[in-house]
Amino acid sequence: MRILHCIMLLVLLFPAANVFSQSLFTGKYSMIVLDNKDSAKFVQYKNIVEKTDGHAIHCYPPTIIQGYLTKDGEKMLRSQSKVIAVTDTFYDAKGSFSFRDKMVINVWNQKFLAMMATRGEEDKSGDNDRAEEKPGKYETSEYMMGSVAVAVVFVESDGTLEKKTERWDDYSKEDMFYQVRKGLEWWAEQGGYRASLSWTYEFMDVKTKYEPITHSYKDADVWINDVAIKLGYGEGDSYRICNEFANDLRNKYKTNWAFVVLAVPADNDDDGNWKESGSVAWANLGGPLLVMNNRCDGWGPDQAWEVMAHETGHIFNALDEYAGASNANERNGLLGVINGNALDGGLINEECIMKAHGLRACDFTKGQIGWIDDNDDGIYIVDYLNLSKNFNQKMVAREALNLKGKSRFKIDYMDPRIEKSRKFYTDDFSMNSRGWKEDKFSYVRNGAYSLNGSSASPIWLPDTYGDANIAVTTKWESGSNTESYGLDVYSMNSGDFFNIYINHDGEYSVNHVKAGEAYYLNWTKSPVIKGESTNILKVKCLKNKISFYINDQLIKTFEDPIAGDRSIGLAVGYDVRVLFDDLTITKP
Repeated sequence: MRILHCIMLLVLLFPAANVFSQSLFTGKYSMIVLDNKDSAKFVQYKNIVEKTDGHAIHCYPPTIIQGYLTKDGEKMLRSQSKVIAVTDTFYDAKGSFSFRDKMVINVWNQKFLAMMATRGEEDKSGDNDRAEEKPGKYETSEYMMGSVAVAVVFVESDGTLEKKTERWDDYSKEDMFYQVRKGLEWWAEQGGYRASLSWTYEFMDVKTKYEPITHSYKDADVWINDVAIKLGYGEGDSYRICNEFANDLRNKYKTNWAFVVLAVPADNDDDGNWKESGSVAWANLGGPLLVMNNRCDGWGPDQAWEVMAHETGHIFNALDEYAGASNANERNGLLGVINGNALDGGLINEECIMKAHGLRACDFTKGQIGWIDDNDDGIYIVDYLNLSKNFNQKMVAREALNLKGKSRFKIDYMDPRIEKSRKFYTDDFSMNSRGWKEDKFSYVRNGAYSLNGSSASPIWLPDTYGDANIAVTTKWESGSNTESYGLDVYSMNSGDFFNIYINHDGEYSVNHVKAGEAYYLNWTKSPVIKGESTNILKVKCLKNKISFYINDQLIKTFEDPIAGDRSIGLAVGYDVRVLFDDLTITKP
């Protein structure tokens, strides 16, 4: 279970004048105010923003959208009957607005009020047709792309069990949300169109019989469980309960991901830290819970947005990099990226939001949250859910072109430990970068993987694949002319085997072996096979179809009775040695 708590310790900040660099988004930073109660209509207005090359960063269904709006988008929105206002400046909220909407508008206006200068001025600049997969209930923040539902829960003691020392008022709530929103906006600006981050908010007020700030993070379960009961989720493991809550949020707002922020007042606390620690906030590594107080001593309440941004990095699998927090050998995220910018033993030493200061995300942090575009096509390789198909493809491609050569995670190819962790990849076997088995029978040498059946065969790839294209170049090296070599596919759901083998004599055998059955190879002569020359074997797995190719010629397609994940193996007969090279695994 991923229940590791990442704690933000008290660290002094380096001052910075510019919070955000030049925006990657197109258009004016604007707010759209709607007279609307229909969630479907809200989605329509958000789509207008997106389809006209803008981007909705903050969403408050069903009435307010904030983000980047192009001239075409503004023109279309102004023609809609439900649009009250489209503004890129201060907005005077006249009329009957809910408390939530007043808070949202007031936070928006803080960008334009001179009296708020103490917060620090902000920079005003401003096809894939494969079947979709779905994350599980406990996979609520696997990589930082797409739409995210965020519950901001203002927790306050009711004084029934422990002495009440703190309270939320309207101003402190508004100020807290200002910091939360700013921290999330920072990530959206970092990600641009390629990440297309959009945050959808829900606000809640919950009373607990405990006074949260007087507890340490180690005994926080007592008040978190009490909050969960008030939210209707019962008592139990706080990690599981918060996952249930986050998953419900995701389903409610139809977002890709979700997480929960428990905001705690601490204005009267003596040091603004949790009891018996120098920490001001913590988060579950990989989500779904982020806990933060509004004082954030050592950072100051006006810089709490940096704490929010840092902890959100943890929600999406980024590791701490400051001294004593973690070391360079640790790895995290779907790509298993090492903590190469860690102050303790890192390969580099650069400023980064995960080092508790620094207004950028280093390459290792980007890798851990899934932002690796290894071929500059604008698509992050981590995107197994294919979220990017819903992004504005024109703007994604334009952004990738503008960043070509700057956006690549170059360290990926310098460190074999990172290369080893990638699921979709190309391996030219110039070195053993992925931990292939090596012994006296099998070894990586001279730019190829040399296998003999005396070693355990097949050699199974470490990952499993649902839909994937696998290709490998083979070359007979020595041994029997009739002994087989090729590719094995094992269906993990049906238990069936599928394979394609060839031999030096120009024959092939292609088979579907049902679970538990024995079989014999039947050989067919084919001019497609090139004997001692190289032969490229391919298998394409798409839904319940498994197709085998030799030198780009389709040999046979089988139906897998139960589609699902499959293991792929490199197979070699006992009395033959074969070279495998240029193994590629791609998404269909």
